[in-house]
Amino acid sequence: MAIQLDIKSELPKAIKWTDLHTKQLPFSISQAMNASVKGLAVIPGSKQKSALNALAGASRRYLDQPKPQTQTGFLPPQLKSAVLLLR
Repeated sequence: MAIQLDIKSELPKAIKWTDLHTKQLPFSISQAMNASVKGLAVIPGSKQKSALNALAGASRRYLDQPKPQTQTGFLPPQLKSAVLLLR
């Protein structure tokens, strides 16, 4: 008993699916970069492991008695998918 697949009938559907996901790539990339810098509430543990928290921890570790403004004064750039499309 052999299994036969008809790839030609599914090919247009697969091409349409990949085209739709290719259009969403800039948005997905911007979401992932923002999540790694700032952390997202929907991803468990991302707020504790974000780049901003790493900078705050480094300022506490390497500066002698830093003020709270120094520890939390880092502002991340807000990436947008339109910016990724222009570059």
